[in-house]
Amino acid sequence: MNSTIIIIISAVVMGGILLLIDLIKGNKETTTSDAIIGVGLGMFGPSVYETFINATIILSGKEAPEGMNQYVSLICGFLLIVIGIYYRKNLKEKVHVLNMHGLIQRDISDASAIKDLKLADYKVKEQIIDFIPFFDNGKIDSKINGFICNQIENDVIKFTAKATDSVGCFTGMAPIPYTIYAGTFMENANINRYFEYDGRSGKKKYYELKKATRKQKKEGWPRLEVSFPNSINTNSTEIVLAISVSHTISEQNLAQFTGKDIVKLQLQGATDNIIQSKEQLEEYTNVIYNCINTDIDNKYPALQKIHLVASIPSCVSVTIGKSVGLRTNRNVNIIAYHFIREANPVYKFGIYINGSNKGKYIER
Repeated sequence: MNSTIIIIISAVVMGGILLLIDLIKGNKETTTSDAIIGVGLGMFGPSVYETFINATIILSGKEAPEGMNQYVSLICGFLLIVIGIYYRKNLKEKVHVLNMHGLIQRDISDASAIKDLKLADYKVKEQIIDFIPFFDNGKIDSKINGFICNQIENDVIKFTAKATDSVGCFTGMAPIPYTIYAGTFMENANINRYFEYDGRSGKKKYYELKKATRKQKKEGWPRLEVSFPNSINTNSTEIVLAISVSHTISEQNLAQFTGKDIVKLQLQGATDNIIQSKEQLEEYTNVIYNCINTDIDNKYPALQKIHLVASIPSCVSVTIGKSVGLRTNRNVNIIAYHFIREANPVYKFGIYINGSNKGKYIER
């Protein structure tokens, strides 16, 4: 065994000793990286490290060479420092996930979700907003709604503060009005990753919206098209905006809004999990933003209120909220409604997502 191999083995042994010391002290998060850096620094100068290495070489029956020993030590030290810094940086990176539970409880920190999303479990810091017991499948009133809105506001503000310098992610299975409402407090948040759950038969797993592949860009995706009534009532003070992405909102479901102009944003072939990339989400978000802030604004100069009904995934809900939050004092009042299939009417209640009545409960 030559002296170069002995030097490398000695470095590993010394690293192990420092690692053990850090573990005893309880510095669990940076123990390995600190140990690697410590050994690397130690190999730059004569000290315990050099004495230890030379003693190891001599005990192995070899003569400690002067020149090669020095250069090999410097090279090993430099490489160990680089590896230690990289490892430490990697350890410090956190994936902060805001997960809203309002209808169904599914945690990103579960082993199956971690596997689906290919995340490092030690990096995931999940914050859950759970109001399932209070929401009770839509059996709520103004008082309970107030409690839910306060919880969302407080928890989202705390989350955005944590995610300022880290990776911010959003997911959730909560009523659309509340995910939109949550988004209004994220207008300046560093939320750049979105996780969606594919519950279709044969799938049933989480996936992340990634950058569109070359194939996805070439094939394209369904366009979100806007359509206005054939005869627009320019004097309308209230209209309905129906957004169909996950499912097409039927005329029957919109019957309760008789007498109001209905503006539609819809995909041909709307279906669950149709959004697969960040570019697709960004395109749909821009279409919705322009529809609310330009198209509707131009066609309805007397408008005071928008009744928003939507069949959309959580990623679209929260980005709508972020857009509204950025223009909180410039948008007309917007009420987002929750769909209950068994109720009559199906859009039984909603909440204001902006304006002076923000968070207020309204029942039809």
